[in-house]
Amino acid sequence: MPVKENCCNSRKTFWGIFGLAQVCGLLAISLLVMWNVAYNMGYQWGHRNQQFSIHPLVMIIGMVYMYGDGALVYRVLECLSRFQVKIIHMVIFALILILSIFGVYTVFNYHAFMNYGNMYTMHSWCGMINVVAFGLQFFIGFGILLWPGAKGKIRNIYMPIHRYSSFGIMAITVGSIASGVVEDLLLCIDNREYRELPLHAVLFNVIGVLCIVYILLVMYLVYRDDWKRGTKLTPAEEAQEKGDASAEQSAPGPSETDKLLPKE
Repeated sequence: MPVKENCCNSRKTFWGIFGLAQVCGLLAISLLVMWNVAYNMGYQWGHRNQQFSIHPLVMIIGMVYMYGDGALVYRVLECLSRFQVKIIHMVIFALILILSIFGVYTVFNYHAFMNYGNMYTMHSWCGMINVVAFGLQFFIGFGILLWPGAKGKIRNIYMPIHRYSSFGIMAITVGSIASGVVEDLLLCIDNREYRELPLHAVLFNVIGVLCIVYILLVMYLVYRDDWKRGTKLTPAEEAQEKGDASAEQSAPGPSETDKLLPKE
C-alpha cells in the first residue's frame, strides 16, 4: 500500500507540473497575440512590423510549445501503443519543422523587404543552429527509430543521443528567446523608451519569461525517468522484441576449449 500511495502521489505531482507548463505555454502565446494586436497593429504580410511579428509567433508555437508537448507524448499517452505514440510524435515534429522553415523564411523575406542584413546577431545564430539541429534530429530519428528496417541495436545506441539532442535544442531555444525578446522590442520601440521600461516592454519580457519557464518545466518532466509511462506494444512489436531477445540469448559464445587456448 505505501508503494502504491507513493506512485499515486508521484503521478499527481507529474500532472501538476504538466498543467503548470501548459498554462505557461498557452499564456505566453495568448499574450504575444494580444501584444502584437494592441501595440504592433496585428499581423499582415508585406508590411513592416506586422510581417515581422509573424516570426516570433510561429517560432514560439512551433519550437517552444509544440516541441515541448511533442517531447512529453511518451509521458502522457499511456493508453496508446508504442507505435501509435511514435506516429503522433513524428506528426507533431513534422508540423514543427514546417512552422520553423516558414518562420525563418518570414524573417529573411522581411529583411530583404527592409534592406537589412542577415545572420549578424546572436539571436539569428542561435535560431539557425536550433532549426538545423532540429531538422537533423527529425530526419535521423525518423530513419532509425521509426523506419521498420532499422535494427534494435542501432535504436538502442541512438536513443540516448536522441534524448540528449532534445535537451540541447531546448537549451539553445532558451538563448534564442532571451536574445530575441531584446531584438524584437528594439525593432518596435526606441532604445531610450526601452530604458524606462514601459508597460508594453514589461509585458513582452513576461512573455519571454513564460516561455523559458515552460521549457524548464518540460525538461524536468522529461528528465524524470520514474515518470515515464509504459506504452502498449502491438503484437508485431512484441514478436520483434522477443525475437531480438532470443537471438541475443542464442548467440554462440566462446567454448570451454576456446577459453583455454592462448590469445595471440
